[in-house]
Amino acid sequence: YTLAESGFVELVISDLLGKKITTLVTQIKGRGSHTAQFDAKQLSSGLYFYTIRSGKFSDTKKFLLIQ
Repeated sequence: YTLAESGFVELVISDLLGKKITTLVTQIKGRGSHTAQFDAKQLSSGLYFYTIRSGKFSDTKKFLLIQ
């Protein structure tokens, strides 16, 4: 993910029902590009969502996990 400005970032993975699976990032990050590692070994294949929040910005996108 890329941040336009420094700030507190939260990156959360949730399932189709909205249940939080894990939180990947909860810290202040600097401006620029960053990566986060997601270990999905314990999850079954299916549709999941990630939500990223930073400052006034918030976005949720879906992704398909295939094991």
